Amino acid sequence: DTEIAGVSYIGKLDCILSNEAGGVSIVDYKNSAAPAVSDCIADENDELGDFQIPLYVTLWNNTHREQKAQKLENALFVTIKDAVNHYVVQSEGNFGAVTPEEYEKTVKAFSAYTKEFSNAVQTGRLGITGDQVNVYNDCYGCSFKTICRTAYISSGVKLNAAEKGN
Repeated sequence: DTEIAGVSYIGKLDCILSNEAGGVSIVDYKNSAAPAVSDCIADENDELGDFQIPLYVTLWNNTHREQKAQKLENALFVTIKDAVNHYVVQSEGNFGAVTPEEYEKTVKAFSAYTKEFSNAVQTGRLGITGDQVNVYNDCYGCSFKTICRTAYISSGVKLNAAEKGN
């Protein structure tokens, strides 16, 4: 949990591995499919389809910025059922992943999404108001669909109609 520019980032990392040289790997376990690696890396227009690894990297960087010895080297999903590693960040840029230095562009894009979302919440301009939300029609084209809990469930909790309007 870290707070930067009035925004709190909160998340729980599944696994953090470190080696003797101080290199750190963030691992997120998935029961079935992992998100596409390309969705976890900002494209040429700084668009980002999946926010999970960028959030975890942001949490790590913000929490450990004073500890230069612990440097992020890898961030990946591991699918449990087929035991496959899906690297998003890899120290050498192997496996279709990007290097930690190259991933800074994605972290900056994630920060821009965070600021945009925070501004939309603070000004009440989320695009959808009221109790009735048609997830397919209303949420499909929304840039916040992957982080908004109107369409998705978090920790088994779904927003009720009263909460949606606020």
